[in-house]
Amino acid sequence: MKLATSIGLAAVLAATPAAANVGCLKPDTRSILRSVQSKFKGVKVISTCRKGATIAGTKRPSYHRWGMAVDISVPRGQKQAVVNYLKTQPVLVMTYHNMGHIHFNTGQKGVITGANAYGGKRKRK
Repeated sequence: MKLATSIGLAAVLAATPAAANVGCLKPDTRSILRSVQSKFKGVKVISTCRKGATIAGTKRPSYHRWGMAVDISVPRGQKQAVVNYLKTQPVLVMTYHNMGHIHFNTGQKGVITGANAYGGKRKRK
């Protein structure tokens, strides 16, 4: 992992639980995370890079595998505002009907709402 020299990255690291490493993220993904955390206070990173990660219920590789995906939790009442903000960014935004977190990844663009975290059908907008 490269040494973090940016104040922005230091702020992201300070607001991130020890279990979620943001230093492994691609620069564009980390930059979007940084912008979300600066615009919306209380955003917590749940998951970032996971070696060998696959999409639940499939054998397809997950963007978490390449440091291009982040799962975040947001304070109550801010979820839709965060989703709306992420829609303006060059990312795929995903929410789940059976989980409270928000997933976003670079490398794709769009919105998927009400996804089944266990590989079920979903609505793509």
